[in-house]
Amino acid sequence: VYIDLSNAKSGEEAFFSKSTIRFETKSSSVFVDLVAKSVEEVRVNGAPANYEVTDTRVLVKDLPTDSPVSLEIESHCYYSTTGEGLHRYIDPEDGATYLYTQFEPTDARRAWACFDQPDLKLRWQFSVKAPSDWIILSNQPEQSRNAVGELAEVTFKRTPPLSSYITAVVAGPYARVDGGTWSGGAADGGH
Repeated sequence: VYIDLSNAKSGEEAFFSKSTIRFETKSSSVFVDLVAKSVEEVRVNGAPANYEVTDTRVLVKDLPTDSPVSLEIESHCYYSTTGEGLHRYIDPEDGATYLYTQFEPTDARRAWACFDQPDLKLRWQFSVKAPSDWIILSNQPEQSRNAVGELAEVTFKRTPPLSSYITAVVAGPYARVDGGTWSGGAADGGH
């Protein structure tokens, strides 16, 4: 999952999100959960896909049933102010922008396209583009960080199998305190 949060401070209502889901199926169609402002592109194995969008799903048709599927969905998803999905809080004291996800039980679909079903556990890898002076966290430690002007693109290590509602992204001018680990070692930077 790639999300671009570079516009979070500007007050824009939506952010760019791209999901790449790899799976095998015996069915020629599959639905992917997504609540978005817009769906920009859907591709199957690199080619434009046959799909339909509803309020809460993208139905992808004509999937190969004899080989692995790589499904890419690009969309713009709304920043939330109600606590579901990717929540954006503007501090009234200093105007600072804070972002965090809250997905339980099925609100990951508000931030990116996914199989938003608690019984399905997938390995997730997040890449986040955000202001470089922000703390940017996810479920796993950073794998890489690249400067892009005043922004940073941070890729996190792949998670063990997790339900979508347990995944997390946090970004903003948070204060960070490393409390260590239960075993007494230094924390590894994951959420």
